[in-house]
Amino acid sequence: MVSASSRFSGVAWGSLVDWDSYENVSVGGFIVIDLSDMEEQRGAAHAFSLPLPEILDASLTLPNIEDIGLDLELPPSVRITAHLQLPSLIDELTVDFGPLPRELEEFESIILSTTDDGLRLPDDFLADLPDMELPEDDIILTEVGASWKEHVVRSGETLSDIALQYGGITVQHILRANELRDANRLSVQQILLIPNSPEHIEATLEEVRTRKARVAALREQVEPLQITTYVVEAGDSLWSIANAQNLEVDTLVGSNVFRDSSLLRPGMVLRIPNQDGIFYTFRSGDKIDDVARRFRVPVDRIRQVNPTADLHSLKVGNEIFLPGARPEVVSTARRQPTTTTTVSSGRNYRWPVMGRISSPFGWRRHPVTRRNDFHTGLDIRAARGTVIRAARDGRVAYAGWMGAYGKVVVIEHADGKSTLYAHCSSILVKQGDRVTTGQNIARVGSTGRTTGPHLHFEIRNGNRPVNPLQFLR
Repeated sequence: MVSASSRFSGVAWGSLVDWDSYENVSVGGFIVIDLSDMEEQRGAAHAFSLPLPEILDASLTLPNIEDIGLDLELPPSVRITAHLQLPSLIDELTVDFGPLPRELEEFESIILSTTDDGLRLPDDFLADLPDMELPEDDIILTEVGASWKEHVVRSGETLSDIALQYGGITVQHILRANELRDANRLSVQQILLIPNSPEHIEATLEEVRTRKARVAALREQVEPLQITTYVVEAGDSLWSIANAQNLEVDTLVGSNVFRDSSLLRPGMVLRIPNQDGIFYTFRSGDKIDDVARRFRVPVDRIRQVNPTADLHSLKVGNEIFLPGARPEVVSTARRQPTTTTTVSSGRNYRWPVMGRISSPFGWRRHPVTRRNDFHTGLDIRAARGTVIRAARDGRVAYAGWMGAYGKVVVIEHADGKSTLYAHCSSILVKQGDRVTTGQNIARVGSTGRTTGPHLHFEIRNGNRPVNPLQFLR
């Protein structure tokens, strides 16, 4: 319920909902009761006048209390003056920005505050590997700019109070920029990022997601390895199985023995770990420190995931799980330069979108988790909703949600390669469709594990990711 005891024009209503045109409130007092939580009056708000020298002379046909289903006993001096229909804010948020990262179970419950503001980076566990070769420069995945102001919530403050302190900003803007699901649940000392203008909502949301991801990384717990099995069914692909098991495709490849997804057949039994990573079998001359350095995983983390293994007594043929690692053919690669010796005739893939490359193929040090991991594609910055086009002719092998990738399209091509288009806001094709080069297949978004809109684009030779810059013309 919102009440006012003096005259307002526009701004009082404007902080509650975005109107196509503001209406003047000509009465010196009013009460608005929001009934959006009542099934029979979902999304409705009703305005009543208070005892005043003059009662609003509305030209509307006013409903009776009984007609609108309100079980209220009001004194004779209080009369209903108008009733309004408010939009559904929650639906609007979901449509605009997509679901939160699925693999971060506590992500949605994270509240930025003065005691946990999301600015502190997790401890750099690369210190455990002093001889590890780091990239020449850090890849910045998000750009921090002066697009917002920090607001610390005080006792008794509401979103309407806060919106009135920042000109041109409404409650809806704050909800969207901070990914809030409940406008009525604020905590004292909670930090809200207020966009400087409606045009800065996207950049502000990007910063909020980055800060939440840092908090989640700090809270992350290492789980011991658990293994289940999955029996392949007709119509399965590595992509669909990865989505169902909430794992990366590379984890399936690194946990089982097969060369490519075409070898999947009904009845095949796959090994499914409870986390991303790969199984590694010790070879002659291997030592745990060397293996950890090669796959860029700290020894202590390997020990936590494999609690029953004596890491320093492993022999040839012994198997351990390397959390977060990629298959060896990928993990031993080095970042490829932007110029290659590939002949021009091999560059027969068109760019799916045009934009700046914010993260190239190869090793990178993530600014959120500070982990040195292998990036299996190109991140290409583009505005939300930008059309994504097929890089080559082919058949849609998968179209749908796939874990941290969000909404994904995978296209298989005649030469045994496949292309992957991730973090889409919407998908324009379905599994089994034949597509041609340049055909519209999806739109840019920020679904899955990402802090802002961009396209993650991969080219795979069989199951092995390759540098797309070698093939794009």
